[in-house]
Amino acid sequence: MKGLAMLRLSFAAPLLALSLAACTPPPQDVPPAEDLEACGAVESQALLGATKAEAEAALAARVADGTARILEPDAIITEEFMAGRLNVLLDEAGVVTRVSCG
Repeated sequence: MKGLAMLRLSFAAPLLALSLAACTPPPQDVPPAEDLEACGAVESQALLGATKAEAEAALAARVADGTARILEPDAIITEEFMAGRLNVLLDEAGVVTRVSCG
């Protein structure tokens, strides 16, 4: 009986390790160091604390041509890095909390 328990454990341990490894996210490509001037994020810092409506009004042309995007907390987004694209991140209340490139 003791041998059977050891045999089960010898099979269970690798399976447990494999199942845990499957739960870890794949490594992501790290974008280059952020250049806040490449997308206009330096000038757009004035949007911090603005409402979603204010950000949309200020960036309407850039959102329309794809050089800016306004992101809500649970937004589904593409993860490709575009140095010239402005990201405006909102909190749960719809207030701009971060402006970055990518």
